[in-house]
Amino acid sequence: FYDVGTAWHGSSPYSDANPLNTVTVSSPPVLDLTVRYFRDPIVMGYGTGIRMRLLGYFLRVDYATGIETRKTQSPKLHFSIGMDF
Repeated sequence: FYDVGTAWHGSSPYSDANPLNTVTVSSPPVLDLTVRYFRDPIVMGYGTGIRMRLLGYFLRVDYATGIETRKTQSPKLHFSIGMDF
């Protein structure tokens, strides 16, 4: 499978008020720093998966790799019960 989508808070993913674009580093009393940076709102994922019904439950197992801010993440195993995303 391959999946592409967007995610953000507020009216625009490019807004300075978007909390996904802000990181706060704090080490009182010496350091209190807020850094704003750009995170690409388009996120992607690809992988392989198995769907099955077992004892009346719909089970999903996926092995997937994510791409966030144009960097490939390490692959992860996902296990889900139910038909909703």
